[in-house]
Amino acid sequence: MITNDARCTLEIKCRFAITKAAFNNEKNLFISKLDLKIRQTLRKCYIWSIALCLAETWTLRRVDQKYVKNF
Repeated sequence: MITNDARCTLEIKCRFAITKAAFNNEKNLFISKLDLKIRQTLRKCYIWSIALCLAETWTLRRVDQKYVKNF
């Protein structure tokens, strides 16, 4: 969702909320006793792919960049 003034803040916050929900649904997988490299790979594939889906279309302002960096 991009507003008429080309701001993507709502889309970014919505995408990160979906990512947090996905992480919480699979939290046992990420805190299990699997090897650290496997957990990092799963996080990269599963969580970051959800979070950054369509990120190339976002118009990032300074506030948005800070929000993405903190996430």
